[in-house]
Amino acid sequence: MIYTGRMTPETSPTGTQEFSLEQPSIEEFLSGAHDTNALTAAEAVELLAYPDLDNNQAEHEYIVDADNTVAYAQELQRMVGEVGRENVLELAGLVRDAAVNAVKAIGIKPSTHTTQLSWALWDMAKQRVASSDRFLASAGPGYKYRDVVGDALVDPKVRQTIVHRQVGWEVDSQLQLPLTTLYPLTGTGALKNIHAIQRAGTRKGPKNELDSFSLMQIGEESMTAILQVTDEAHIPRPRLITGPLGAYNPDRDRSLALWKEGKEALPGALQAIEDWTPAVSAAS
Repeated sequence: MIYTGRMTPETSPTGTQEFSLEQPSIEEFLSGAHDTNALTAAEAVELLAYPDLDNNQAEHEYIVDADNTVAYAQELQRMVGEVGRENVLELAGLVRDAAVNAVKAIGIKPSTHTTQLSWALWDMAKQRVASSDRFLASAGPGYKYRDVVGDALVDPKVRQTIVHRQVGWEVDSQLQLPLTTLYPLTGTGALKNIHAIQRAGTRKGPKNELDSFSLMQIGEESMTAILQVTDEAHIPRPRLITGPLGAYNPDRDRSLALWKEGKEALPGALQAIEDWTPAVSAAS
């Protein structure tokens, strides 16, 4: 499952949560007429379409057919033109690593999608499109986001928001599964707040995706809570399995192993996205 949801407006003169820009069709975009010296159109779309996933044809088609894919691919071209491909990919990797370690610290095995760069590149491009003058002009007066929007290349708060949203997507997805217990969060009180955010949020589309602002809130709530869990003793033990397995509880043990791995790496990963600056000031 790939989250491609849109920013959540606080106020909109049209009363809609959708946004789009005038953009060429995907066929026209890939024709070569929109290639740049920094990144061709085909390369931009490929970077957004999870190229490293095995058997990724379905994911590739989903991204290619998604609303605003061309707008985000064009924005990715602009980003690469400004600071160079290596810098853009480096920042996406740091954002991805922060989300992966946060998800582990919460006791969830990161999905294969979260371990890729594509979602981070997608959100970095989406943030820039959503905050651009050309989009705000098309949205009309009075349009205001609930989400934090801006340029991840220069604003650490935008990077944090991107991480929060992806972590929130993982947590929300996990909590929709039956018999799910996020053991590292059970003693923090965060789950009560997360369930309240889920109930208050809006879901839509064939994948029943929660709106982006609610996902960001869930991610922020989860990460704030998990950073306070510093000792295994703070993670409650559930009722133990009886019978031949005795006191062994596989779900808690798996969750605990992920928590230990994630919590050790998470502070450094968050500091890395806070401190990042491009190695060069222009594309090389």
